[in-house]
Amino acid sequence: MLVLQFVPQADLAVREMRRVTRPGGTVAAATWDTRGGFVALRMFYDAAAMLDQNGCRARAAAYTRPMSRPGDLASAWRDAGLADVVEDTLTIRMEFASFADFWAPSEGKEGPVAEYVGTLGADAKARLRDVVRLAYLDGEADGARSYAATAWVVKGRGRVQRIWVSGQKDFFGCVMVVGVREMAGHLMPGCGERAYCTQQSQADRPRRTIGFLTGYFARPT
Repeated sequence: MLVLQFVPQADLAVREMRRVTRPGGTVAAATWDTRGGFVALRMFYDAAAMLDQNGCRARAAAYTRPMSRPGDLASAWRDAGLADVVEDTLTIRMEFASFADFWAPSEGKEGPVAEYVGTLGADAKARLRDVVRLAYLDGEADGARSYAATAWVVKGRGRVQRIWVSGQKDFFGCVMVVGVREMAGHLMPGCGERAYCTQQSQADRPRRTIGFLTGYFARPT
């Protein structure tokens, strides 16, 4: 949650999420709408961009990260082969007790805001703090503030590829595959592999050998 924007190869990360999810399972994520839905971040970066060219570049980097704009997540989910993809937004409130509370993370060591502030000299940092404080106060006395923060959210379902297999059940209920029929253009496990049979088919049960069965072998595509 809220990390794909900072992953260097986010598309590969999504594909790996799909790979390790059980067949038919749900893969979901969320990323901040940094350009259009994150008020607190916008206050900081707009002030930084007004004062400094490096601040302008930092703002551009924050607002154009992959997976942070409309449709980015849905596109990545579909490209990864996920089905029934739905993208939406989710909004929370970020509560601050005072400007000191609001500014404190900027003086830390984690995240792009703190990273940018860490590059500033004492005078430049003080100027930035003063301008951000004016935006926070907004004509009123210092005190509590509540800002909306919107995230893009997405979910998709791992596809299930179903192929006919025939084999003999062992003591543990597995199927020792002895025959495979190709379905959907893919040839699945070979003879001697073991797989759980997820659905039997009485109509296609082989008649020549007692104890054998046919069914669907499900695996992610």
